[in-house]
Amino acid sequence: ARIIRQYGGKVIYGGWPCCNDVGELVKLLDRTKAWDSVDVFDLHYFGFGSMKVLQREAVKRGAPPAVWQTEVGFHRKYGYIAKFYPAALDWLLASPQFDPDRVKLFYFAFGSPADPKAYGYGKCLLGGKELTPHGQALATLAALFGPDPIRRYVDFAVDPAVKPTDKEAGNYGFRAGNRLIFC
Repeated sequence: ARIIRQYGGKVIYGGWPCCNDVGELVKLLDRTKAWDSVDVFDLHYFGFGSMKVLQREAVKRGAPPAVWQTEVGFHRKYGYIAKFYPAALDWLLASPQFDPDRVKLFYFAFGSPADPKAYGYGKCLLGGKELTPHGQALATLAALFGPDPIRRYVDFAVDPAVKPTDKEAGNYGFRAGNRLIFC
């Protein structure tokens, strides 16, 4: 880490695989006293709650609270983007140490052939040259938010109230330019 930083680089640890618990990663970083040698913690295919846990544990130990997911969404759960991305955006915008480079979601994989026998069919953003349901959802969110700066909007109520969890949609409000967006 010292040599990488000496040349202006950042140390990205990961990606921690979803076959091992994030608590195991926390224990490993504690045991090896490695928290301060990492600039960004990278997870693969974990739920949103795991990102929160890792960031919270990093902050407790004085480490940079940067958490990335570099392999998100490689499945056919087509409501995923509409739920996960707004929840992550709300969490990030609510963070007192807001920095857009601290939390990133990298979709994996970009594309696959439009052939049901192909690896990744229906799990990527593109199937051949066409947007998949995941790609359509991401394009819709991008169009809704547009290029304007985004802020949280919390001055609203939903009746009956929906309680957000790590696995389902919640009550999220955003202001992008002069638009209000509710997810």
